[in-house]
Order: sequence, then structure tokens, then C-alpha cells
Amino acid sequence: MLKQFTLLFLIPFFVNLAFGDVQQEEIFQNVQVEGELGEYRVKGKVSADAGKLFYTVEDGHYQYINEKVLPLAEKNSAMALFELEIKIAKEKLPKNATLILHLYEKDKQGRIIHSYPVVLEQI
Repeated sequence: MLKQFTLLFLIPFFVNLAFGDVQQEEIFQNVQVEGELGEYRVKGKVSADAGKLFYTVEDGHYQYINEKVLPLAEKNSAMALFELEIKIAKEKLPKNATLILHLYEKDKQGRIIHSYPVVLEQI
């Protein structure tokens, strides 16, 4: 038992040693959600240095809104503002699930980076 505990304790150390200090920069800030029952308004800030930004809406099992480009409203020197209106028909809403807005950036190879999940509503 002590050997297993010691091994589990040392795994993060070896991963950090092998791959470096892997930290993800938070590019999304002050994300706020208003609304319920399929109608939501999401506001926030994103780093002006970020590349092309996207979003989806899902519940962990089904995707309710396929990938779309995140529209930016206003840019200043450090941050860009965004505001997003999300509408999902009431009959399509999940039952007994959590609706999640997934904000993210993609790198040049099309891989998702800077992932930022936001709970829209627990239904």
C-alpha cells in the first residue's frame, strides 16, 4: 500500500520533469451567463492576442450547437469583449443534465487550445 501511495505521489513530479511545467494560460475572463430554459446571454472578455475563437454547446452526451466562430464585439489593447446570444428550442433541451458552453481557441494545426467550459444551466 505504501509503495502504491509513493508511486501516485511521484507521478506528477516525473510528468513535470519529462514535459516541463505544463500550464494553460487563461485567455477568457469575467464570463457571465444570464437566462434560462434555452435562452442565454453570455458576456465576457478574451485576450486580444488570441487567434480565432470558437464555441459549442453540449451536455456531455449530445451537442446542441455545433462549432461556431465566437464573435468579438470590441477590442482594446489587451482584451476583446464578446457577447453571445444562445437559443435552444425548449423541446430540444436535455432533461436532468447540465448544459455547457465550451469556449476555445484553435492552434494552426486545428487542435483545441485554451478550453474554457461554462455552465449555462443545470436542468
